[in-house]
Amino acid sequence: MKRLSIVIMVLFISAAFAVPAVAGKMKIGGSVSTDVMFIKNDEHFQRNAADVTAALNSQDASRSWFCIDMPGAKLYGKWVNDAGDVGMRIEIGLDGGEAGGEGVNTRYAYGWWQINPMFKLTVGQQDEVIAPYAPSQMLGMRGQGLMEAGPVPNTELHVIGYGFGNIGNDRKEGLRLDIKLGEKSNLAVAAFTPNQNGAFGSWAVWDEENTIPRLDIVYSVSFGPVSLAPGFSWQSISYEADPQSPVFTTLFQDESDLDSWVFSIPVKFATGGPISLSAELNWGENVGNGSYTTGVYGGGPTLAAQVDRLPGTNTLIVADTEFIGFWADLAWKMHPIATAHLIFGLQNATNDDRFFEANRWENTRYMYGVSVPIAVAKTFIIRPEVFYYDYGQFEQGGIVDPVNGDLGGQIVAGVQFQIVF
Repeated sequence: MKRLSIVIMVLFISAAFAVPAVAGKMKIGGSVSTDVMFIKNDEHFQRNAADVTAALNSQDASRSWFCIDMPGAKLYGKWVNDAGDVGMRIEIGLDGGEAGGEGVNTRYAYGWWQINPMFKLTVGQQDEVIAPYAPSQMLGMRGQGLMEAGPVPNTELHVIGYGFGNIGNDRKEGLRLDIKLGEKSNLAVAAFTPNQNGAFGSWAVWDEENTIPRLDIVYSVSFGPVSLAPGFSWQSISYEADPQSPVFTTLFQDESDLDSWVFSIPVKFATGGPISLSAELNWGENVGNGSYTTGVYGGGPTLAAQVDRLPGTNTLIVADTEFIGFWADLAWKMHPIATAHLIFGLQNATNDDRFFEANRWENTRYMYGVSVPIAVAKTFIIRPEVFYYDYGQFEQGGIVDPVNGDLGGQIVAGVQFQIVF
């Protein structure tokens, strides 16, 4: 892996020196981010929701630690031909650890063709279409620490509100067609590779089949100080029983497929003054089964559908999980180089379709905090952040589940340093 990292670095440097010889226009850039954080898990989170084994946490009290973490470095290259109708973007992420582990991943790899002034086609690994906005929150993507028996749970992917109202904003392989409808309106239609969750229980029992892509459609429009981007995303997921499985004759499923879908209503309000607001409402079903980025879930709730066996039979039925999320980011440009963001988010997961009432459950979680990016230099940003993440209670059968109970909360406070070029 280290050799691969070196080769990629050499290719980027070589491309930078070769820019004058390339037909068209080319830009090379990148960024390095460093998180300096204090993290605290309260005793309820540590016992019921932390991403380490229950045996390690069953008797744990609250836990605090300090870490300096690098969520990753990025390098990118953009190219546009002389005619301006064809372009390409490649971006890679570089990860490394003090113990010697290295990783290289592709973040973007796509090309686009401006067919005419109205139509634009983009193919490859690119941004999702649904729910395009995100809160300005960047601290706590990883945040690993150590304890006697193993690693302390990370900060649960606390970035841009994942798990607390935001959904999407990730990169997927797909095809996108943009249709320019007016000076300030656009319709985007996209087909993305569907999520493959593998088998339902065991490959020898149920095989997952996705014969059509995930489909997204978003209409973006702005008028005056208001911008909107309402959209819808849908994915169908099917399961097929393996007739060679020894349990095939004893397992049946009334519903061999399920739908994963999301409605999203993002809005931005900016008058040109020091105050602006961005917010997003997301509502869906079984989003944990689809190819959406929804945060990290430890203990209690899930955003995926559930499966029940009807009493006295071998028939399985699907119980759909409802999802609703909301976030708001109130920004105040308090100085030419500094903007304060007051951010709130909530996310609710409910499954009241379970056959037995005692198995029906609900969970609501919240986040709130402040982030203040300060551009101390043209390419150097210092971002202080303080956030509290409340994972709520896991209510099952209308009461707080006695096993999981209060899922607790986390405090993530610190500073992110970001250098871009």
